[in-house]
Amino acid sequence: MNDLAKPIVIGVSGHRQLRAKDVDSLKQAVKSQLQAVALKCPNSPIKLLCCLAEGADQLCAEVAEELNIGLIVASPMEISEYKKDFQAGALFNFEKLLSRAEKVIVVSDYEKRPESFTRDYFYRQADIYVALHSHCLIALWDGSPAKAGGCGTAETVDMVLNHTYEHHNKYIRFNDGFVIRIHAPRLDDDTVAGDITYLGNESEFNTNIEKLDELNAGGGNPDELSLQNAKQYQGKLRLLAVLGTALATAFLLYDEIMIRGMLIALMIIFIVMIIAFKIATKSRCHEKYIEYRAFAEALRVQQHSDRIGFDIEVANYLDWSRCFDTAWIHKAMQIMSMYRDVRKSENLLDDWILDQKRYHERAAEKTKKLKQKNKAIILIAAALSIAVYAFAIIFEYGIAYQGMANAEIIRIIIKVSVGLFSAISLFAANYYGKLSLQHVYEDHVRMSSFFAAAEDYVTRFGADDEFLKELVNEELSENSNWCSYEKENSIDLTI
Repeated sequence: MNDLAKPIVIGVSGHRQLRAKDVDSLKQAVKSQLQAVALKCPNSPIKLLCCLAEGADQLCAEVAEELNIGLIVASPMEISEYKKDFQAGALFNFEKLLSRAEKVIVVSDYEKRPESFTRDYFYRQADIYVALHSHCLIALWDGSPAKAGGCGTAETVDMVLNHTYEHHNKYIRFNDGFVIRIHAPRLDDDTVAGDITYLGNESEFNTNIEKLDELNAGGGNPDELSLQNAKQYQGKLRLLAVLGTALATAFLLYDEIMIRGMLIALMIIFIVMIIAFKIATKSRCHEKYIEYRAFAEALRVQQHSDRIGFDIEVANYLDWSRCFDTAWIHKAMQIMSMYRDVRKSENLLDDWILDQKRYHERAAEKTKKLKQKNKAIILIAAALSIAVYAFAIIFEYGIAYQGMANAEIIRIIIKVSVGLFSAISLFAANYYGKLSLQHVYEDHVRMSSFFAAAEDYVTRFGADDEFLKELVNEELSENSNWCSYEKENSIDLTI
């Protein structure tokens, strides 16, 4: 497994007091579900996230240890304080499992802390953390209903499926919650343990982990993979544009000169176009180019926030369109937020604002040159067409009118020339047009102007949390805007 592979995280919630006779069947059920996820995602590290509480949490952590699955602990409070809630036997097991945890996170408040509260408030915040930072939740649960404002398994399941907790920056959330419920009766219950049922959006869960696994199979670096797929996309687009132009030219030669061999050429070109289109579609290079770029940009914004010491989860600021179109990125960003190192190590103005301002200025200039190149091709083709038309008028009303012997051959050359110049314009429109140059150029101009304004503001007034939130929002909005119009430029046979 490579170091850049992004993890698939399975959250756990369950009763503290399990029946002794159920332990083996519950372990087997948990094991089967963890193995099923691992089988679907052979290129991804699987992690287990839980509070390591007595009972179900510790049972699942033991199964994870058997399967060599990494453990992440979401502690409701500082460990020294948390230990006070364990009995002797459970405390020994807690300390043993804690020692093998890859990461221990002391959960901060997600909801506004009331004036009077009990320890349950901290457990509820830990429940929210597990619900938010897991691809799915394994719930060892008897099915009892959730209580408003409560903590426990029923409430965690409700959080995953219905987002029943306070939202400070996003109130309407995309529903991609998925729960694997393993029936775990309470001590006074005589039902059979171990039955498995699936709750929520199983299809979205499968898509989320499969797309992340596909990223990991390619090396796990979305920035690098986006560039690779962009090159593939542009190469395939260029090939199809050339083939489309050749197809039009071959038909023109057959139509005007009646070269029968052009019929064979037409058939070959068309077959090659179909094959190239099928390969491009199967590779999904255009889709990966867009999605990996969106993921890379979101990660970049998160890294900048962390490095200036601004403690914010960027996943919470992704708009509805990104969550709807690419829910796997939203979930992956939530997962990656567990690995943040919020520590001031860069300067907001120099390392973020001015760096992005220069990037957009350079990108705008580069895109402007591509636009000019495209425009030049079309203008040259148009000028040559006009020149040929002018020659045609002179020829028809001058030279040919005087009874030139080879007039028909000249007419054919004129027609073929005009067709060729039109085909050149067709290539430019189909290749450069698909690159969305005007949209891209306008985006870079707009964002360079935004960062110039941000530079001026920070220089004069400094930066507070509200300014930084606006900075995050604008960067994510620009990226979402790019994704939206870029989606319209998928490779097709109309070229």
